Amino acid sequence: MKNRYLFGGHIEIEYNSLISIMKRFLSPSKVRDRYASDIEQVIHYNDEMLDIYVSEYFDKGFLCDVELRGSLEEAQNFINTFTNKLGEKNIPYQFEWNEVDENDKQIGEEFEIKSISD
Repeated sequence: MKNRYLFGGHIEIEYNSLISIMKRFLSPSKVRDRYASDIEQVIHYNDEMLDIYVSEYFDKGFLCDVELRGSLEEAQNFINTFTNKLGEKNIPYQFEWNEVDENDKQIGEEFEIKSISD
């Protein structure tokens, strides 16, 4: 049985830049997006290990919810890779994440990672 980790965060980015970043470090064919100026902008990614749902947060960027099924090392590698890609473009972000049980109750420590603000 694989462990489950939930990530929640906020990314201050515009839509096209975010979809581009996600397609560079995830399987591009599995990155699904919905964009229309009159409805919410949404990006969804799903594979055997990751389920990522990104939704527009008014004019303040995007909210990002991730479920990862794997080891602690895989969870750390995912969040480090994602935030490094954001950091390369100086994009502000903040994420909290932790392991959860089958009822989505937190197990152990909660972790936080955020961009360095000026």
